[in-house]
Amino acid sequence: MIKSEKVNIKVGTSIYTTYKDINIPLENPFKEFIDNSTQSYYDHKEILDSLSGFKNLIIKINTGDDKLVIFDNAFGMNKEDFDRALKLGARKSNYSPQSRGEFGIGLKYAAMYLGDKVTIESTEYGSDEKYTATLDSEELRNNIEEITRYIEPVGKAEHYTKITITKLRHEYSIKKIQELRDKLGRIYRFDINENGIEIIFNDNLKAEYNEPKLKINLETLSEYYETFSGEFIFGGKPYSYSGWIGILETGNVSDAGFSLIKSNRLIKMNYRPEKLFKKSNSFQYQRVIGEIDLNDWPVVSNKTDFIWSNGLEEEFIYQLSENKKVKQMFEIANKLRYKDDKQKQIDPKKINKVNDTVQSLLKPLKEIKKTQVEMKPTSPEEVKAYISSLDVTTKMNVPYEGNEYIFEFSYVIDESDDWLKVEVIDESKSKYRLVVNPDFPIFNKISKESDKLFVIHNFSVLFALAQISSRNAGFKDSYKFTQKINEILKVIGKSK
Repeated sequence: MIKSEKVNIKVGTSIYTTYKDINIPLENPFKEFIDNSTQSYYDHKEILDSLSGFKNLIIKINTGDDKLVIFDNAFGMNKEDFDRALKLGARKSNYSPQSRGEFGIGLKYAAMYLGDKVTIESTEYGSDEKYTATLDSEELRNNIEEITRYIEPVGKAEHYTKITITKLRHEYSIKKIQELRDKLGRIYRFDINENGIEIIFNDNLKAEYNEPKLKINLETLSEYYETFSGEFIFGGKPYSYSGWIGILETGNVSDAGFSLIKSNRLIKMNYRPEKLFKKSNSFQYQRVIGEIDLNDWPVVSNKTDFIWSNGLEEEFIYQLSENKKVKQMFEIANKLRYKDDKQKQIDPKKINKVNDTVQSLLKPLKEIKKTQVEMKPTSPEEVKAYISSLDVTTKMNVPYEGNEYIFEFSYVIDESDDWLKVEVIDESKSKYRLVVNPDFPIFNKISKESDKLFVIHNFSVLFALAQISSRNAGFKDSYKFTQKINEILKVIGKSK
């Protein structure tokens, strides 16, 4: 049975209808919905992740037939949260640390900016009630004080929020959807790349963010990349910052500049103060890129910038300009010139030198004793017997990037999803154990056991080396790991 109740939304409701006239980037209202969804997920992550059938947070944005539907499978809203979402200026009495919901224009403003009629529907996990209410600009224009909230029985296992917007104010062409996808993918890249959250447009277009490719230092064959941090006192208050800085392989004004982050969410992109980045035609302006975490810094109400008009921004820029690693990277960028073709060419002597180093990785593998028996195909029993005959204390010393890595191999038959585990034996001595599963499906396609062992050793060392060296270099993103693998494979591919 459906029940109905009146919800007091108080005075000033005409402001809902005037909000449509404010000129803001189209992605801003969508950020409100995604902030609410992701924060609902993070606040209840342990519960949601434990539910049968719940794999990850999914936010769906579908358009068509003068209708926009935004759906998420987060924790959902209880009655108090739902009513607050309808009211003007209503806020929670407390927020979780670094909450994304603490600031912002609010769900109702965001929705009314997109269309004249908005229906909100939600149910919280564990509740047996679903709530639905509609905001209509025609009614709100008359400064009504109440709207109807409908209550419907629902299963306690359900959890979602659905926002349906009609009488749309904007058209959503394929190009517009792609622009939204790209911007939101960049803003929420941590949620997407690190936590597996999906933002899907029209059921088939996922928001994603591919990290830009950095320029290679031809002296070291590693990227121009540095991590940095700092702290200072301003106005009697402490401020701290941390992040990374690098140089793009190819100039790209859309990517260059600092991304300013709070709570793992991009607040301001392409931040390029002239004191650091110079004029727009400079190499620095087009090539220097990075991220800066400002987790404890206050943001403006719409979460598009930081509150620093009182001189804090000028002090922040000064602190960055005096930071040793930041200063060094800008000095390097100032010396580099895109037109210098020689800088693009890798010295063959340096390639040969690196090849010699990497060949030390391959040499011990080539010396492993080969069996003459071919198996077509290999049975599980034969695989297990072969593994049991292997020397589990096989060791390899691999010089790489000025360090000597020591790898010990251990072989196990494991039905888990892991084909390789890297365990630390003694990090101070760069000593690690590689626990390898030779029965992993892809390796069973190799009929000759001696070849199988050779391939397994190659890939396990390459992956482990990329993982460890990436972490030691301070890279925190998984793409860096993959990029390291590609770098090593490119070098090996050039060897004869």
